[in-house]
Amino acid sequence: ACRGAGGVLARSRWRDEQGRPQFSTTMVIHLSPKEVVDACVILGLASIHDVDVVSDIVPLQPPPLPAPRDPLVLSFPLSAGAGLP
Repeated sequence: ACRGAGGVLARSRWRDEQGRPQFSTTMVIHLSPKEVVDACVILGLASIHDVDVVSDIVPLQPPPLPAPRDPLVLSFPLSAGAGLP
């Protein structure tokens, strides 16, 4: 089990190439250059060789720009409209 600050982290079930069920915990951590973080503590290990840790470090891409929207058009001075003083 992997324990973080909020308790035991959830595991997902998946199947390997031979169809055997496996479990893993996935963490997405965004760090600035030269920044370090303690992400979790792995519980129940007799040896460091009992755990399979895979790291996939990729550059973070900026989010796509929002689609352009029609601008809000207001006329000044605003008219009172029907029924308003």
